[in-house]
Amino acid sequence: MKYLEIKNNKGYYFNDTEMVEIDQINKEDLLKLIIHAEENEFDMDTYDENQLQNKSHQIIYQGLYQKLKDFLDNNEQFDSEVDDLYAKAIGEYGADIQAEADFEEAPVIDEENNLQDIPF
Repeated sequence: MKYLEIKNNKGYYFNDTEMVEIDQINKEDLLKLIIHAEENEFDMDTYDENQLQNKSHQIIYQGLYQKLKDFLDNNEQFDSEVDDLYAKAIGEYGADIQAEADFEEAPVIDEENNLQDIPF
């Protein structure tokens, strides 16, 4: 689906319901675009200064296009880095988590060294 487009000499973005002029974008819309870029087939018109007559549309579209393009180009690298960080954290803290689980499952012994049933 096309999320950024140039039409009638103006830049537009898709806000989940319709195409809206690029100068109306807000931070929630930016977040939605990033989420769509990560999850969906994400298409956008290439930035072309000659097709955008409005200077504010040129500036906003160029910046947004470049950031989204960089994100899409490096998405696999980002995923790999996240997976590596997650694996490292599990390696470092996994033993602590297992030790806590073993402790929680340990039997309860009363004052006379008898095992007690735990009601939960």
